[in-house]
Amino acid sequence: MLYRGGNMCNATAHFQLAVHIKCNPDAHMATYILDQASLATPCDPVVIMESKYGCPLYQTGPLSTFIDRYNILLGVPMIMLGLYFVFRGGRNPKPTIFLFVTVSVSITLLATLYTYMLPVMLPVWTVFAVSVVCFGVGGGMAFGAARWPRIGILIIGSTFGIILGRFFEMFVFSSFSK
Repeated sequence: MLYRGGNMCNATAHFQLAVHIKCNPDAHMATYILDQASLATPCDPVVIMESKYGCPLYQTGPLSTFIDRYNILLGVPMIMLGLYFVFRGGRNPKPTIFLFVTVSVSITLLATLYTYMLPVMLPVWTVFAVSVVCFGVGGGMAFGAARWPRIGILIIGSTFGIILGRFFEMFVFSSFSK
């Protein structure tokens, strides 16, 4: 953060303060240090702060509330879908591709929207409306995927790439910023 427009520091420059916020998830309280190199120009000091509040925060807001509230209604169909994939999926490739692409694309899109784009203060009922749209998009992609299997494999691979990339970023790269 850069605070500009302070009082006159000298005859030519206004005072400004730069605050660098570093992520430290293990910090119990914020710590501050003054960057000694920045004191060479007294009008532009730099303060370095370490705090757990400087760490990136991913929230899904109403989506996590919806999942907590309706976990049985969501879990039972997913178990049934998994049993279908295990026992019948290999014998029926087109319906399997259709179902798999619909579910994987829809869930990935839904999680991405609520994690990165939609505000966390939305009411829980919006999850129903956004889910209909996401499953519509997933179903459209699944129709093409079932009709043209190469496109299906591309969509399945892309979806898994997005999911694996997100986990990789979350668990590997976040450990480097500590």
